[in-house]
Amino acid sequence: MTPTSQQRVIRYKRLGITLGVIAVLIAAFAALGTYWLPGYAKSQLEIRLSEILQRPVTVASIELKPRTLELNIQGFRIDEKADNAEANTALFSFNTLHIGLSLESIKQRAAVVSSITLTEPQLHLVRKSKDQLNISDLLERFNQPAEPEDTANKTDIPFSISNIAIQGGRVEFIDQHENAEHSISEINFDIPIVANTGGTQNDWIAPHFSAKINGALLSLDGKLRPFAATQEATLTFKLDNADLTRFDRYVTLPEG
Repeated sequence: MTPTSQQRVIRYKRLGITLGVIAVLIAAFAALGTYWLPGYAKSQLEIRLSEILQRPVTVASIELKPRTLELNIQGFRIDEKADNAEANTALFSFNTLHIGLSLESIKQRAAVVSSITLTEPQLHLVRKSKDQLNISDLLERFNQPAEPEDTANKTDIPFSISNIAIQGGRVEFIDQHENAEHSISEINFDIPIVANTGGTQNDWIAPHFSAKINGALLSLDGKLRPFAATQEATLTFKLDNADLTRFDRYVTLPEG
């Protein structure tokens, strides 16, 4: 074998070893992302959120799919405080949160999300007294004034989010102070796309919302251009067979 042939064989061997190491690393990262990371993220999410919210937080499962860039969170639940009379009642929960990312993020150098779907979110609100809710402590904690932003150095982050949807949501409002109950059920919300990348700043964003308020059908359809130089918006509001007298204790309704 000539020296040139020997050098070529050595290069091929080195290339083969390098490719083998890369393949092993990719497989290891994929295995970590698929099997180890979801369990670790689940435990950390439960621990950290429980500390922040001062309420028990549980997650049934977290599934990460590195190959398709998908994330699924299932069985998320925040319970009432342990010392609350409704300690075993869910304050907030949802069935599934699905987030799908796109490889276009690399090409466009922007955050490109192909889909966000939240199914069966439920919120349980209780008004215990005139000025006290079961989430008053959270409202007070997160309503702290934010640090002033440096607008001179502020830059817009390019993004594109498609297929935003909330399906089958529900809000229950138990007003112990007024001895009344209200519900917003069958909440559905969707936006086909929201983006500020490229030439999309002047495109219309068309959200749709529908729900039943105490059984009365509410629908909202509109379109807006929040990123255009001249901002525009329109809204169509429909509410059928609603008993507005149930809300006069909260808002003064016009007479006539």
